[in-house]
Amino acid sequence: MPPVTSSGSSRRDDTTAGDGVALKAHASGPTPAHDPARLEALVNSLPRRVSYLSRVLYRTDGSSLPRAMRSAVFTLAFGPMRITDLAWQEGIGQPAATRMVARLEALGLVRRERSETDGRIVMVALTDAGLSELDRLREQSRRLIRAALRTRSVTEIRRLEAASEALDQLTDWALEEEIRIHEDSAQRLSAAGAPSRQRLRRAAHP
Repeated sequence: MPPVTSSGSSRRDDTTAGDGVALKAHASGPTPAHDPARLEALVNSLPRRVSYLSRVLYRTDGSSLPRAMRSAVFTLAFGPMRITDLAWQEGIGQPAATRMVARLEALGLVRRERSETDGRIVMVALTDAGLSELDRLREQSRRLIRAALRTRSVTEIRRLEAASEALDQLTDWALEEEIRIHEDSAQRLSAAGAPSRQRLRRAAHP
């Protein structure tokens, strides 16, 4: 659900939020001004709130797809990808991802196709029916948000605009940190004689 760019890279260096608050590019290393207690409270509360909002927005009426399959449809909106990369994006094992793709394929929502750059690689892509399902799911969540915001004040809307920009920036920072962790892990594995980090880098940039 939550949106990830297909490259996994940062989408901007400097963004200005709706209330005029500038969101600067992430600087490496901790800032001495951080209050550890407040930072830890945010670390604990933010994921819980984002996760709950996501569940509220995407528990749709009339959809026969389980949550995991709806999530896979949203992930595939960024373009065709390998099952291994879909599994990585969804945080599940490859066998589970393979079974889920098979179920989506049986429903006519996805298809398997050969990679345009390497015919040996099988990719999973949304079909026209899958794209229609994606549009329907998106519109249901948008309709709910429109209704929730219709009577809010200008100040409340501006605060939400700033919060939306901040969440977008946080996504970039989290992706950067995730890629760094994978690269560090791959370097250690490579030094120990394990497979190179190339596969992990491909997974981090689906």
